[in-house]
Amino acid sequence: MRITVLGTGMVGQAIAGRLAELGHEVTVGTRDVDASLARIDRADGSAFGAWAAAHPDVRVARFGESATGA
Repeated sequence: MRITVLGTGMVGQAIAGRLAELGHEVTVGTRDVDASLARIDRADGSAFGAWAAAHPDVRVARFGESATGA
């Protein structure tokens, strides 16, 4: 199943990661792909880009593009 998760925060990452593990085709939607991949948003200094690199089967796209593919 093709699924889009809107948002790159901790909840979006958890949901997208688990759905991908279950075999779904997952896209994470964000306003600005480059800014999201570069952003460091956790107290421990980890970045969404590092999460995305660790989950190569999860696609990252702009909101409109991700929503039309789901």
